[in-house]
Amino acid sequence: MGYWLFYAGPENYLGADGVRRLGTETALWSGAPGGRKGDLAALYPRSLTKVSVEQLREMTGMTVQRAQEVKRSQIGSDIPLIWRIVSGNQGPFNAWSNGYVVEPRRTIDPPITLRELKAEPRLRKWEDLQWNFQAQGREALEIPDFAWAILEEMIEKRVGSRTP
Repeated sequence: MGYWLFYAGPENYLGADGVRRLGTETALWSGAPGGRKGDLAALYPRSLTKVSVEQLREMTGMTVQRAQEVKRSQIGSDIPLIWRIVSGNQGPFNAWSNGYVVEPRRTIDPPITLRELKAEPRLRKWEDLQWNFQAQGREALEIPDFAWAILEEMIEKRVGSRTP
């Protein structure tokens, strides 16, 4: 089984009313070419630090007031959801070269933040984490087995029981 970090830009997890609930249904999502049916993927919404209130408003149709609230909430740079990949690679998906059907397996509330992951000493050798998951030119990151085991422990402590 493989483990992945699938990205979500603000256009994927925000709408006119604010934050979309992504963990409620099966979806088509961009991923890495090595993904396989049965693999697990952690969703990683990207930070809003480089997105202005005006850009949020234009991107989503939010009111200025709602965009300001969302911006202040410091959404992103965290792991709020675990998906199971339920299809093989579906080929190109929008601008991405690989698409997979995913179904929600676990909601993590509150999400595990990048700061929490970086504070875990056992994860220091996870190279992608050292670079804050900045994967230039990649659609997803493969999570090493040792890091997934530690992430599972963190999730279990946060919400109980392991990801099915």
